[in-house]
Formats: sequence, C-alpha cells, structure tokens
Amino acid sequence: MGDIKDEVRNGRVVTKEIAEAAAKKVADDRQEKLTEEMVKSITNSEYKRKKQLLKLQKNRDIEKISKEKLTKVTALDEELKAGSHTPESYRKANEAIEKEERDALRKVDEEFYELENQLESQYPNLYRW
Repeated sequence: MGDIKDEVRNGRVVTKEIAEAAAKKVADDRQEKLTEEMVKSITNSEYKRKKQLLKLQKNRDIEKISKEKLTKVTALDEELKAGSHTPESYRKANEAIEKEERDALRKVDEEFYELENQLESQYPNLYRW
C-alpha cells in the first residue's frame, strides 16, 4: 500500500528536466505564434502595397484618357470657332469624343476589376485588419 502512495506523490514531482522542457515549449509556442503573426502582417503589407499600386496605375490610365479627351475637345473648340463645323457636325463630333472617353474608361474599370480579382486570389487567406 505504501508504494502506491509514494508513486502517486512522486508522479507530480517536477524535475529540473520537466521544468526546462516546459520552459522550452513555452518559448517555442511563443515563437511560433509570433512567426504566424509576422506572416499575416507581411502578407497584409504585400497585398496593400500591390493594391495601392494597382489603384495608382488605374488613376494614371484615367489621367491619360482625360488628357487625350482634352486635346480632342480643344481641337474641336478651335475648329468650331474657326467656322469649320455646323452646330450639328459639332454635336456629332463631341458625342464621338464623349463615347470614346466612356468606352476607354469602361475598359480601364474592367481591367482594374479583373486585376483586383486576380490579386485577391493570390492572397486567399489574407488577414483583414
């Protein structure tokens, strides 16, 4: 009977090896958790940087379209003032410029949407803040 009591009492004694193993496990767990947090942070950072670059490129594409339209509208304005257009031909030319701008802007939007979806698919488990 005494052996079982000693066995139970000694079964809960913490040895130096057990304490060291526990401390190592705590440190390893802490390091693993910190590593996982860093992976999430780096992934989030990469995603945000790429998304912002996409937005910047979209804005540059829109700016290019706006500059092209301005050039055409300016030329049309000069032609109109020089008497090269009737009111009807002016409206028709202006409508063509407007349509060209809308089509170009739609194309930019579609391309940006497609690229944004591709970016999202590259980061499927993105940690959202």
